[in-house]
Amino acid sequence: MYDETNIFARILNGEIPCNKVFESDSIVAFHDIKPKSRIHVLVIPKGKYINFADFVQNAKPSEVSTFFKEVEKIATEILG
Repeated sequence: MYDETNIFARILNGEIPCNKVFESDSIVAFHDIKPKSRIHVLVIPKGKYINFADFVQNAKPSEVSTFFKEVEKIATEILG
C-alpha cells in the first residue's frame, strides 16, 4: 500500500524541500542530501508507487519509457 507519509511522497507534495535538478509532469529529480559521490541525483516518478519494482510492473508502458528518457536527459545535462 502506498504511504502518503513516506519521505518521497512528502517531497512530491512539497512538504519537504529539495534541491531540484529537473521536474516534468511525470518525474522529479533532485540532489541527494547525503550524496555518496560528487554528483548524486535521485529521480522519482510522480505516481503513487510503492517502490521502483511497483512502478515498472504497474505503470503504463509510456510512463516507464518517459521515465527512462527523462533520466537519460538529466544524466546528459549533468554529466555533459
